[in-house]
Amino acid sequence: MQTIGIFDAKTHFSAIMEQVIQGQEVLITRRGQLIAKISPVNTQDKGSIAQTIDAILKFRKKRKSSQAQSRAWIQQGRRL
Repeated sequence: MQTIGIFDAKTHFSAIMEQVIQGQEVLITRRGQLIAKISPVNTQDKGSIAQTIDAILKFRKKRKSSQAQSRAWIQQGRRL
């Protein structure tokens, strides 16, 4: 984890963003006080997203419900 002053961060912003893209975190300080942390966004693997969608669709196929049952669940939720 790199710590850099705000003036240097402004001057070398593109280089800092390249470091963040590579997975590093960067702390920004002003007069020695920590003011910000720049970190990469946690992104999910597209494979795991597809697997999650498949799991949801399989679950829905197993749990068929009628329109009347769905309405009953909605009404029950409104009473809570």
